[in-house]
Amino acid sequence: ESSTGIFYGFLLNGKGQAWIDGLQLETVSNEVLVTDPNISINYFKQDKLKKDEEKQSIEASISDDNIISTTIPGSNILWGSVSAQEPGWGFYAVPIEIKDESDLISISAYIYDHADHDETQATINFAVWEFMEHPLRELFVSSKLQVLEDEVDNWKELKLKVPLHLSKGKYLFAVGQSEKQGFIAFGQSQASKDVFDEGWLRGSILGSVGLPDGEWISVTQLLKKMGVENTDSSKNVVNMLRIKLR
Repeated sequence: ESSTGIFYGFLLNGKGQAWIDGLQLETVSNEVLVTDPNISINYFKQDKLKKDEEKQSIEASISDDNIISTTIPGSNILWGSVSAQEPGWGFYAVPIEIKDESDLISISAYIYDHADHDETQATINFAVWEFMEHPLRELFVSSKLQVLEDEVDNWKELKLKVPLHLSKGKYLFAVGQSEKQGFIAFGQSQASKDVFDEGWLRGSILGSVGLPDGEWISVTQLLKKMGVENTDSSKNVVNMLRIKLR
């Protein structure tokens, strides 16, 4: 009765769209109950508490397991294959500095959906090498892992049954095929700040430039051998890997 103005409408909480049509204001009798003005306030308080709890849960899960991504999320995705020219074997690798003593609990690689091939007919391997300016020795290589349909155009993860202990230092994290295991295309994208060097390659694909199968070579070195100029830009693109530490 003491109101000097009436404001009406609705509030959309969260994502989505809402429309209103044919709105009318009508006088009602005293028998119609008045809406409790505290309902909306209480609702938003509860909603905020729920979101705060969800945020804390997410932050806790991230702090428990440190995930390092070799590429910047949302960057354009390219592809590379150790068997693009002909069936072969080989690895793409990315050097990363581990700043604190950790246990490696999983490695993931992005499987590119190549229009001309069926990636589910292939298997892949993950590997970890000790690294100091160049790869020194192999610390771990997985068995063959079958690529599943829901992992194409998606991430393929290997969860280590026994975590690999990593001291503070530099390591080469690799994905590829230890032998001829069918065509597979791996996603490549713009390197993140966690990558302290450029990408490296190893395998039968290097035979075309006169290198032994088992020798590692950096992308810049490879392009120089192939006579390609302006190789500095090659450091910006590496394989898409996720390293999960504990």
